Amino acid sequence: MKKLIKIFNNNLNLKINKMRKIFFVLFFVFFSGCTTISKIEDKPVNKSLLTDNNKELNNDKNKKEIERNIAPKLEDLKKMYDKIYIYEKDFIKLESNNITHFLDIKTKEPISGIGISLYENGVIKRIIVFKNGFVNGFDRNYYESGKIKDESLYKDGIPYGTGIIWYENGNIKSTVIYQNQNGLLNIELTEHDENGNIKIIVKAQKIEIKIIYKYIFDDNIEEEKKEKMEQDLLKFLVEGKKYYESGQLKEERLFKNGVLDGEVKNYYESGQLKQEGLFKNGVRDGEYKLYNEDKIMIEKGKYCNDVRCGVVQLFYPDSGELNTEGEYIKGKKEGKFTLYFKKGAVCATFIYKNDKLISGKSRIGRKYNRAELVNWENTLTANCN
Repeated sequence: MKKLIKIFNNNLNLKINKMRKIFFVLFFVFFSGCTTISKIEDKPVNKSLLTDNNKELNNDKNKKEIERNIAPKLEDLKKMYDKIYIYEKDFIKLESNNITHFLDIKTKEPISGIGISLYENGVIKRIIVFKNGFVNGFDRNYYESGKIKDESLYKDGIPYGTGIIWYENGNIKSTVIYQNQNGLLNIELTEHDENGNIKIIVKAQKIEIKIIYKYIFDDNIEEEKKEKMEQDLLKFLVEGKKYYESGQLKEERLFKNGVLDGEVKNYYESGQLKQEGLFKNGVRDGEYKLYNEDKIMIEKGKYCNDVRCGVVQLFYPDSGELNTEGEYIKGKKEGKFTLYFKKGAVCATFIYKNDKLISGKSRIGRKYNRAELVNWENTLTANCN
C-alpha cells in the first residue's frame, strides 16, 4: 500500500517551479491582465504559418528585404536604411498603455529606421524595425554564428502573426501565434525538441498586453528580475499540454489565476491514461485515480486541501478486484484497514490510530503479534494473493 501511495505522490505532485522551467524560457511575452480559459487542441501548429514572416514591412527605403536566415552585414544595412540606431544607446524607451515608445536620445523625437546590436566579432546580434516611434515590422535576433535565433512581428508596438525561436541547427524550437479578436489577444505557444517533435502546447487569452522582450533575449538580466517575471508569467497560463519525444501526449494541466485548478491527467507513452486528479487553488482537492498500462485501475482515493481524506482503495493490478480498503482523516490512517482475497473474502484487518498501526488479525481470527505488525507495515507480510 505504501508503495502505491508513494508512486501516486511522486507522479501527481506537480510543482509550479517545474512548470516555470519548462514554459517560461520559451515565452516571448510578459502579460499583465486577467485570463479566461480557452480550449486547446491536440493538433500541431500548422508549420505553413511559419514561412511568411519574411514578407513583412521593412520600413524606410525598403529597397529589398533583409535576408532572414543569415545575419546581414552592417554595410548592406546602411545602404537600405537612412537611419541606423545602436540598440539602447541612441534611443530611449517610454511605456504608455502597455506599449513601448522609442525616442531619439538627442532630439527626443519618435524614431524611424532600424536598431541594431553587434557581437564582439562584428556579426549582427539583433535588428529591430522602427516607424513613428513604434516597433513596426520585425524584431530579429541572431546567433554569433550568424544564423537566425528568433523573430517576432509587430504593428504599432503590438505583436501579431507568428513569433518563432530556432535551434542553431535551423529546426524550430518554439512558436507563438498571436490573434487579436474583439480586443482580446489569443496566444498559442508550441515548443519542439531539436528533432522537430512537439513537446508542449500552451494557450492563453489576454485583455492587456505588455511586452518584455528582455526576459528571453537578454543574457545579462538580473536573476531576481527574471524570477519576478516568471512569477508574473504564471498569471497567464490557462491550459498546458506536454508530450513525449514520440509526439504522444504525456500531461494535461489546467490553470486559473496562476495556479493549478481543475483536472490534471498523465498518460503512458502508449496513450493509455496513467493517473487523473483534481486541483483547486493550487492544491490537490477531490478524487484521484491511478491506472496501470493494462487499463486497470489500481488505486482510488480523495484529497481534501492537499491531504488524503476519506476512503482509499487499492486494487489487484492483474484483475482490478479490491485488494485493500481503509480511511484517512486529515492525511492520517484512522480506524480499520481491510485486506481482501481476489474473490472478495476478507484476508486480514488492521486497526490504525492517528496513523499508527496498533492491532490486527487474520481472517481466521488469529491476532498478529507486534513483530508481525511491523513486518506487515513494512513488507506486506499479510499475503492475500
